[in-house]
Amino acid sequence: MDPITILGLASNIISIIDCGVRLVSASKAIRESAHGASRSAQDLEAFVREARALSDDVFSMERSCGKRLSASEKMMLELAEECQDVIKEVETWVRKLTVTKGPSNVWKSMKVAGLELAKKDEIDRLKARLEALGSRFRDCVQQVLYQDRHLEILTRLRELEAFQKVHRMESSSTLKSIREDILRLLQPPETNADEDHKLQRALGVSQLVSLQSKLKVLAGEQQIYEKQRKILESLHFHDFKHRHSQIADAGTSTNAWLFDPRKTSFVKWLETGGGFFLISGKAGSGKSTLMKFAAEHDTTTDLLEKWASPQHLYTASYYFWNAGAPMEKSQVGLLQSLLYQIFRGSASLPSEISLCRRYHERWDTKELKELFSRVMERRSLSAKYCFFIDGLDEFEGDEEEVVDILRFISFSSHVKICASSRPRYIIEESLAVAEHMIIIHEHTKEDIKSWIHQKFSENPKFHAHSKHDPSYWRLVKMISSAAEGVWLWVYLVVRDLLHAVNRYESLPKLLEIVEAFPNNLDQYFESMLVNMRDAYKKEMARLFLLALNSDTGSWITFPSWMPLPLAAVDCVQREMSDPNYFSSKVSSMQMDMSVNVWKTRLHSRCRDLLVVENHPQGCTGAPPESPSPLNLHIVFLHRTVRDFLRDNFYTVLERSAGSDFFCVISTLKMWLFMCKIIVRPAASTVTEWWIREEWDLMGHHILDCLESLPEGWLEDTNSYIELITEAEHTLMKVSGCYEQGASLPIGPIFNLVLRHSQQYPFPDYLHLRLQADPGLISRHPLPLLTYTLPAEDVTSGTLGVVETLLKSLSRNGCHPCSSTLLRYLRSYQLLSR
Repeated sequence: MDPITILGLASNIISIIDCGVRLVSASKAIRESAHGASRSAQDLEAFVREARALSDDVFSMERSCGKRLSASEKMMLELAEECQDVIKEVETWVRKLTVTKGPSNVWKSMKVAGLELAKKDEIDRLKARLEALGSRFRDCVQQVLYQDRHLEILTRLRELEAFQKVHRMESSSTLKSIREDILRLLQPPETNADEDHKLQRALGVSQLVSLQSKLKVLAGEQQIYEKQRKILESLHFHDFKHRHSQIADAGTSTNAWLFDPRKTSFVKWLETGGGFFLISGKAGSGKSTLMKFAAEHDTTTDLLEKWASPQHLYTASYYFWNAGAPMEKSQVGLLQSLLYQIFRGSASLPSEISLCRRYHERWDTKELKELFSRVMERRSLSAKYCFFIDGLDEFEGDEEEVVDILRFISFSSHVKICASSRPRYIIEESLAVAEHMIIIHEHTKEDIKSWIHQKFSENPKFHAHSKHDPSYWRLVKMISSAAEGVWLWVYLVVRDLLHAVNRYESLPKLLEIVEAFPNNLDQYFESMLVNMRDAYKKEMARLFLLALNSDTGSWITFPSWMPLPLAAVDCVQREMSDPNYFSSKVSSMQMDMSVNVWKTRLHSRCRDLLVVENHPQGCTGAPPESPSPLNLHIVFLHRTVRDFLRDNFYTVLERSAGSDFFCVISTLKMWLFMCKIIVRPAASTVTEWWIREEWDLMGHHILDCLESLPEGWLEDTNSYIELITEAEHTLMKVSGCYEQGASLPIGPIFNLVLRHSQQYPFPDYLHLRLQADPGLISRHPLPLLTYTLPAEDVTSGTLGVVETLLKSLSRNGCHPCSSTLLRYLRSYQLLSR
């Protein structure tokens, strides 16, 4: 029974009991008044009407309670029925005592008095019965509220609090007040309290009514938050904070110039300006760090509040990332992220805007634009918006497209946008206004000096050297002057210098390192790769290729974004020594799961051009502290590294990786192997729910690899069959239908392989499978035909393969006259052939 229903029922029944006691007391008053005062008679009649009305309410509430009741709740209803029976007796008895007006009042009063004297014991019995019922009922209600439904009410409160915490929403003062009041009213009396204290804490009608009203308010809040929850969950996406978490925070002494009115117009724009404010800068100049700094700084909020006053201020940010998932570099991702942040900041907005769509369906650009327009129109007079959008040059489409979407977003005078980009003609021509634009590398020289000084000061050896020879500090000016505002270049130079300092290199050698350091980042990357030890070059090339092709901006496009786990370092080594390592059994003793070992090997092969990232939410929502290998990803140090390798060094990497290396195949083997590392828990396991999600994700990655198989990658039929068989068995494990020794075909695999049937020996694979398990057809004839030979996958170019497959099925026991096969043959007119 719902707690609100319980409280309504309880308060009504207790009111009935109290009313019954008053009726009995009133009857005594009549007995004591020989004249039968008309006022007492009127009171009795009023009490009877009140009891009847309450009884009707209780009856209707009982009928609506449903069947899912606890033992205490059933007892409540039984006591309620008993209470109504007693009240009826009291009503009957009281009517006999009522003295009506008229000349015979004296005679009637004498009759009533005689009747009362004769039935005094009956009245006392009714009163005692009512009081006992009241005591039992109060105890029963306390049992229900404090034990049976106490947890349910607290769960409601916790769900609301958890919802607010997950979506980083501020808890409303109303909800906080409700929570405190409900917890206070639900506090049970102490078992060792004295009788007076227990009497004070006893459940009364006023307390029940108060608690009921609080729960009704809570239910109303729940309805509001439920609407907000649905739309927020539909707008939220897994990688919502991914790029933001990767961006380095600004140093304590950097970027202060942004709020200096003598150097930039940013303060004026925040407080009074409109339209666009554009931050332009070279690759690696710190644009994203500056945008994050600006969007989250208290000064920004204070100035924007002045601009928005008296309307409500909404701010939101989005960071384009070309190397990330599709939602991190698209119009859909941009609009969905901004809308999510707007709805997160307003609990009432979902109630004001109804959505004629299913919440679980994916959004498209048209729907998001329509929703955005409705939000802007709805709040046009009550709100203002400032959006911070980073990396316009990392948008996946043309520059004209990103310009158009920004113009759409800012069509209202109540909206303004601060954006950043590398120098791009279309973007600057369309959005930039001279007084509302800054070129970041023209302002960062002092910040760079400060940062270099800090890094050198933190190194004990450099600090000791500089004490004896202050000329060491010449390096700071030398680096900052040559940097031209490119923070990435500064980071790489300082890293190499500190590496040399830790090995006791002299100042002349340090100066030589700076002078020899390439001014162009591409030249630096090339020299680093060319000078790599020969023993590491093949592994280096394979790791870079895997990283490039796990990136959605690469040559190979998987159906979904596929991060590269740190375990790839181990998988690359295993594949070089054993190409079929993925099918081997792996014990915990054989598998070196040391993260530090993998990180060290990655650095020795790829230097710092590939780094390890701890995903803020894990790969599948697993907690970052969980022991999952999928929590740690390999990513590029910077987009410039990826661009250089993809545009200028890809052929060199392919040559170094060896002719036997196929990126998609190696990726497939890696995910098959990862499924052996992560043990699938039993379905009843609750504590490691995220492991099951990781298995689902790995299953998707395996299917993506199968769907992306290149043409003619393998001439060895046996190796191909072994790979497909392993993929089949692995996906059966992922789907939870695998048993040791089982050999059930998985439809998606047959489907995918058939698409490549002209290049791959799929008929041989099917024939070998049927030879190994002749009963496969008799057990599962329909899946073989419906999965292996679906209508939409068969074209004129694959009819020859279809015939071969059908002959193989027929030879192995699939009867040609069976209804399923006959329908299939007729649908493709193969009977005549």
